[in-house]
Amino acid sequence: MKICYDLRGFNVSLQKTGIGWCVYELISQLARQSSPQIRGFNNVTNPSILEIKNLFKLKIAGVPIHRSFLPDKIHQLLWDKGIKSFSKFDVFHSPWQNFYLPNTQNHTLNIYSIYDLTTITHQALHHPNNQATEIIIRKNVARCHGVIADSENTKNDVQRILNFPREKIEVIYPPLREIFRAKNIRPRLSIHYPYWLFVGTLEPRKNIITIIKAFNLFKLHRVFRNYRLILVGKNGWKNENIFQAIKKSRYRQDIIWLKYVSENDLAFLYRQAKIFVYPSLYEGFGMPVMEAMSSGCPVVTANNSSLREIAQNSSLLLNDPENFEELTDYAQKIVIDQHLRNELINQGKKRVQELSGNYGQQHLKFYQQLLNEK
Repeated sequence: MKICYDLRGFNVSLQKTGIGWCVYELISQLARQSSPQIRGFNNVTNPSILEIKNLFKLKIAGVPIHRSFLPDKIHQLLWDKGIKSFSKFDVFHSPWQNFYLPNTQNHTLNIYSIYDLTTITHQALHHPNNQATEIIIRKNVARCHGVIADSENTKNDVQRILNFPREKIEVIYPPLREIFRAKNIRPRLSIHYPYWLFVGTLEPRKNIITIIKAFNLFKLHRVFRNYRLILVGKNGWKNENIFQAIKKSRYRQDIIWLKYVSENDLAFLYRQAKIFVYPSLYEGFGMPVMEAMSSGCPVVTANNSSLREIAQNSSLLLNDPENFEELTDYAQKIVIDQHLRNELINQGKKRVQELSGNYGQQHLKFYQQLLNEK
């Protein structure tokens, strides 16, 4: 089997976070096998010195990468005109849902990964630039032969919203980075106080203002005065209200924003946290929840979207993610009730094992299934 992977999503940043980690792990796993034959495709999506440098730097497990200096718009135009592309491959897989798929004219199996449809279902929670992704998604779905979803929730959305055949959608849960399973880590951070932890982009969808309100209420109790709230994640859009909420908090000195941290430091933060809070309004998967559970950190998350599916009975679920009083109540219970805390930790680790599988082999099996049906 000859497979070509679309690697254009690596151009802007080579940091292995989120989807980037999934793509990196998938290709690395398959490259360690004697078969299939793996290749990569990359181009300059927005010609700049940074992207051209990254284009030449990109190397994944010795996989040969075809590099094109044609911008995305040119490739899109050629593909739309029916220029036969990637016909020497059995499979072309685009693991980034915000790039156009080539028109393989059925010569090559077109596979498309979808992580969530929030740009369609929750447009108000996205930057206007991201809302344009709906056009790309709908065009790609009409052009692909199979979809890989990261959760049953996303699979249901793809079938319901995009009217894509359910039997052509495969659920493959994202792989967990080994650092969150490692026994020995070497963090640079040194923290000697109890804290709540949140990991994710600072944007409206993550519902961080509810976390801050809950933390303020939590801190009113004298026994919790030494607690702090640590926010880890890059700066997102429409975050002015988040920083305003921090500024207005009487405990603003105890709210810490660490932006991007190394994998070792992140693993350390998960393991040392008293509670991981993730009341997101909607998630395609919610990788930080899985990372926290694997690290032995009790989780409070929302009873919605894929979070309900991923957490199940291993976390405390908020029926209303914006109910900060309920979040405060759950946090207090986890801190005070050691039996509950231990139960959540044990159930969380068990759940991670249930979600874990051979990421590369699961993809190969799906490719082969669709090739046999073609």
